[in-house]
Amino acid sequence: MMPDTKRDDPISPRELYKIIRDQVEHEDVLISNRISWFVTAQAFLFSAYAIVSGAQIGDRLMFPAQPALVLQFIPLVAIFVVIVIYPPILAGILAMHNLRTLYATHIKEPEVFLPPVQGMKGTIILGHLAPLLLPPLFLIVWLVLFVRAPH
Repeated sequence: MMPDTKRDDPISPRELYKIIRDQVEHEDVLISNRISWFVTAQAFLFSAYAIVSGAQIGDRLMFPAQPALVLQFIPLVAIFVVIVIYPPILAGILAMHNLRTLYATHIKEPEVFLPPVQGMKGTIILGHLAPLLLPPLFLIVWLVLFVRAPH
């Protein structure tokens, strides 16, 4: 049996604000977590890449058989991390945009003063710079390293 989706009492502007604000906060936390995972993974991979690329003692390599393979493999893993984490970051930003739009279309003039659901346009843009720009930046760096890696 399907639950009744109709309510007898309409949602007040304050209730709608709270519901949408809670969902925006949830999406923001998800984006923050994804960026943290992303930066942690990239730092780990950059460290591994630096160790392998500088693994020389004098004129000879510490790992003579595999550095070229590893120097190709690490950027591929890093590129995969970008491909896996960037779309969910974009999805979170889009979800927050949709929530702000939903609120704006349903509440033209709130009964009481409430702050913006997610902030003003300028702070939203500045707040999304890192999630939007870091993954493509890392992607470019890793593509350059992959192309320039010894084959």
